[in-house]
Amino acid sequence: MERKILLIDKDEIFINFLKERLLSEKFEIDVAKNTTEAYHKIFEFLPDLVILEYNIQDINGFQFCKTIKSHKVLSRIPFLVLSENVKPIDKYWAEKSDVQEILRKDTPYEEIKLIIDELLNEYEMDESAKEQIKNHPVSNESIQTQAIKLMQGEIEKYSFLNAFRDMVNEYHTDEKALIQNTFDLLSVFLEYDLAGIFFNHAQEADKYLLHFDIKNCSVSNFVLEKVKRDFFSKMPNMKEFSITGFGHDIVNENNENLDKRIISANDFKSSLILPFEFEEKLIGGVCFYSKKEQNFMDFIFYDIMVHELTSLFKTSYLFSGIEFLSVTDGLTGLSNRRQFDYSINREFNKSRKYPSDLCFAILDIDHFKSVNDTYGHQYGDYVLKEVSSIIKNSFRRSDMIYRYGGEEIGIIMTETTIPSAMTMMERLRKKIETHEFFFNGIQISLTASIGVSSNMDKLEDAHQMIECADKALYKAKETGRNKVLTYSGEGE
Repeated sequence: MERKILLIDKDEIFINFLKERLLSEKFEIDVAKNTTEAYHKIFEFLPDLVILEYNIQDINGFQFCKTIKSHKVLSRIPFLVLSENVKPIDKYWAEKSDVQEILRKDTPYEEIKLIIDELLNEYEMDESAKEQIKNHPVSNESIQTQAIKLMQGEIEKYSFLNAFRDMVNEYHTDEKALIQNTFDLLSVFLEYDLAGIFFNHAQEADKYLLHFDIKNCSVSNFVLEKVKRDFFSKMPNMKEFSITGFGHDIVNENNENLDKRIISANDFKSSLILPFEFEEKLIGGVCFYSKKEQNFMDFIFYDIMVHELTSLFKTSYLFSGIEFLSVTDGLTGLSNRRQFDYSINREFNKSRKYPSDLCFAILDIDHFKSVNDTYGHQYGDYVLKEVSSIIKNSFRRSDMIYRYGGEEIGIIMTETTIPSAMTMMERLRKKIETHEFFFNGIQISLTASIGVSSNMDKLEDAHQMIECADKALYKAKETGRNKVLTYSGEGE
């Protein structure tokens, strides 16, 4: 059977020359003088190869090829583009447009013929493929309109992709902002009633959180608990589910539409749960739920979304490991002094910009030097780790705990008044006082002194707040130790 070649060119002299030479080679040839005619002839003539001139009409050869190949049944047809000039940029766009080969129009015929034979052999069209093309409906839209829509789709695709990458570059060090911006981006392109996102961290977490975005409805807490349980049960390499180990928080909630109140998980007609892994480690996951019947995997940018979310979770996971090592004290597992200096200034400035209560406490283990001198540094290290563990288990997730220096531990408490801070510290002091420290067969009792300060109006910066806490601590130690004191100004 003769191979079919469709020629597309408005230059009659050149196209007749090429046609005559190819006919002499026993090819079956058809000719189109514009892209509209060419589009219909592809479905009627069923060519094994399309040869077209770059500057054909309205749209260029690359755009025509890309538009044709956007039809799945036509994607296997090879394209050879002929152009007056072939610059490096032309080769680049030829590749991006799925053009198999681009040549200069003044290329000797023998070389063109060689390329034609190679393309026909490499991209052979069998009869079943041609039958699919023959039976495929031809769009009533002009090829130009199809090209415009395709280009708009490509612009949307790259906008979606670039928005993801810009977001990761800008917010990879700020998980809260990353979560919010991820929801903002996904909600533009995906239709859902409830979505969840989970970031895993390189270090073991005290609690794993699924962050929710609720759109145009209200969802009962019972349903959120059910979704959370289902989500984490589908995460690979995840520790066994327990209420204390897993939690959720609502990042966004728009519950103005009471007609869409969701009181049962069965109200969701569609759902998708996607875990993300890297080097056999769980790095994150997302979920989507809708009251409509839909397949979330039919989302036009689904593959891009999965790819970019993988990169997002991977970047966040790796950064969490680097960040953890760089800001964590190796002995106690608390954040180190470097991280404290950053956090105390950030929180103080934030409390001034958005007026709110802020307290800071310094805890010092009483007679710690005697512990080291009497029982050895190993016992001293044990005491530091044990006290750190008591403190970590005594405070909220929003409170920030640091190894401030030596046997001193600093605690930043946001949205906390002095009376509340004093109550929390007194409770902590009693826990340490009644705790039995037991190591290497030796049991001892210890106490701690604590100084507390707040972001009083008269303080100019975080450094002054630290000084106030330090003065309160000094006073506690000077007046007998094992007590909690605050300092608010000179004369106290």
